[in-house]
Amino acid sequence: MRAISLHAALLIAVVLIASSEARETMSSPRAGKIAQSEEFNGERALINVNNLSMWFKNDGYSARDPLSGNSGVSYPRGTDYAIFADGLIFGGYVRDGVEPALRVGGQTYEIGTRPGRIIEKGVADDGDIQANPKARIYRVRADYATADLTQDAAEMLSKGSTEVTAADISALRAQYEKDWNEWPAAWGAPFYDVDGNGTYDPGVDRPSFRNADCVASPAVCANNADQIAWFVINDLDAGATASLYGAPPIGLEIQVTLWAYARTDALGEVIFKKFRFEYKGTADTPDDAVIEAQGFTLRERLEQHKVNQTCASCHAKIDPLGFALENYDAIGRSRDTYQSGLEIDASGQLFGEDKFTDIIGLKDAILDHPEWFIKAFSEHLLSYSLGRELEVEDKPAVDRILRNVMAD
Repeated sequence: MRAISLHAALLIAVVLIASSEARETMSSPRAGKIAQSEEFNGERALINVNNLSMWFKNDGYSARDPLSGNSGVSYPRGTDYAIFADGLIFGGYVRDGVEPALRVGGQTYEIGTRPGRIIEKGVADDGDIQANPKARIYRVRADYATADLTQDAAEMLSKGSTEVTAADISALRAQYEKDWNEWPAAWGAPFYDVDGNGTYDPGVDRPSFRNADCVASPAVCANNADQIAWFVINDLDAGATASLYGAPPIGLEIQVTLWAYARTDALGEVIFKKFRFEYKGTADTPDDAVIEAQGFTLRERLEQHKVNQTCASCHAKIDPLGFALENYDAIGRSRDTYQSGLEIDASGQLFGEDKFTDIIGLKDAILDHPEWFIKAFSEHLLSYSLGRELEVEDKPAVDRILRNVMAD
């Protein structure tokens, strides 16, 4: 069966227009402190090595706090929330003799995937990490033996940094070492093959976000991410897929890689995600089955939010900003079509008032309402400077800044 990869970058920049009252604060109630044995077992984890931190679970649940169900992406790290949830949506016409042929799966507010590999057609590995610890998230960092892991442990254990004990740090360091030594390269987890022998040796080779033969391509191996996580999910659970969009399983194994850089430049503001699909099939999938996947545009994928008015009210504000940027890929290259060949529609309407057809039109729409930009920018800059969420009593200060800037 054919394997395909999909790369995605979660870039967090200053939001131009947002309501500070709609955001949660870092002091939101949590579900209480948790034990090392529960948190470091790999059912849930954080990418948290730079100015962002993001929760995720080994079933595909992502960017939500698994303890409270609230927003799970903190930016700047430890101060404010930036994203409530994210997920991967996939779909296509599955020609395997089962109806409906058009099937969609993934994760939204419902999770249509489950932990674990597909070990043979229609059979998933046990996703219960208590019974099968190999179904966990593997999370590594090259400096695990010497790094100060106090903040990392505090975030993972939902504690204050002053509450973290030496035992907490020791347990976290041991888990990093275990994941490094047991990095599942044989299942597809990428690594730098330092000695070029094609086999992962934890004493020689290095887990990475991409595969590379360091003997043949030493320049590629000169750079690596500072924190990497890998896990595998599948869509074989008919109950889970039905609860999402009502579709039967396709038989996809999805390998997920996340990575980040501990830097102070732009790369320190990014968490990267990569998805690798393997079509392994259900128990009844014939050997000649294929998926005809033209794909869906971003706009088509977001149409689902119009059904739920609670979601629609927020997406009406934030989606146009994303649509306008669709003519640029994850690293800023101009494009007119997606990799699938589908054309990009970058048009939108800002707050139901100003229509635009591309990023230039969005810029003009914002310039027509400078008070929107100035207010939002001032709120975010002030929140960042104070290291906390703005409160109602901060509104006069924001209004004063807005008046002074508009007067100039």
